[in-house]
Amino acid sequence: MSVVIPTYNAASLLPQQLEALAAQSTTEPFEVLVADNGSTDDLAAVVEHWRTRTPYALRRVDASGRQGVAHARNTGVAASDAEIVLVCDADDAVHEGWVDGHLAVLASADLSGGYLDIAPLNPGPERWWRGQTPLTEDWTLPVDSGFLPYATGANFGAHRTVIESLGGWDEDMDGQGGEDLEFSWRAQLRGFTLAAAPGAVVSYRLRRGLRATARQQYRYAASCQHLWERFAADGYRPPPLSQPLTELWGSLLHVHHLVRGELPRGWWVLHAAFSCGTLVAIVRYRLGRRRRTR
Repeated sequence: MSVVIPTYNAASLLPQQLEALAAQSTTEPFEVLVADNGSTDDLAAVVEHWRTRTPYALRRVDASGRQGVAHARNTGVAASDAEIVLVCDADDAVHEGWVDGHLAVLASADLSGGYLDIAPLNPGPERWWRGQTPLTEDWTLPVDSGFLPYATGANFGAHRTVIESLGGWDEDMDGQGGEDLEFSWRAQLRGFTLAAAPGAVVSYRLRRGLRATARQQYRYAASCQHLWERFAADGYRPPPLSQPLTELWGSLLHVHHLVRGELPRGWWVLHAAFSCGTLVAIVRYRLGRRRRTR
């Protein structure tokens, strides 16, 4: 079993993740591969420092050939010959039963997706802006627009043969966002099974500050353009143009939330950013279809 951590300039945050992995309750052996995506900080020194302090084998893999998280994940997987591959991010912290949580599900499923807990690492208003579905025994993976469930790349597991047969994550989507949705959907459409792993919990670190969070929400929505194009034949299509326009009109009607305090202001800005991203994605998608038709 290998744990792949795609990493870029996270030398100050990676130790918390490495320490969390060292505290795993599993009795199964595993290695940790830090896929360095061209970091310019002292990441290499941090990995070398921790290499002799962890109960698992730790090594740094050069993933600087191309910028992007998909490339880093693919490079990390290629550097391993383990039967099971788990993926997490450098700036998060897995919970004690994370490894066993994925293994329990992968005994019968091809791929697994775990739960992201935003409470522990986000003491500021960001956690209230985003909100969260509570973790229960019947928790399931999120589903986008009624299409297919997906597992986020920050908390993911799979059989190595499945990843290889799919060709890994699509590196052409690096910089666009949505590569984890694309991978999950492509896998299921190829006949592989994706199951929720509620026992595999990760403390997830959100973007800090309203500007960074709003930019991320905009990018999430705007990336749908590429997903609509790729999965149109499978039934994944954009909403009507009236939807984001109506949502933006609603935001304008409630613009007073901007002066009602930190939490209402954050909710308003993130809602408006997501609606703007959706509007841009729909317009680009429609223009692209017209060009292809001509």
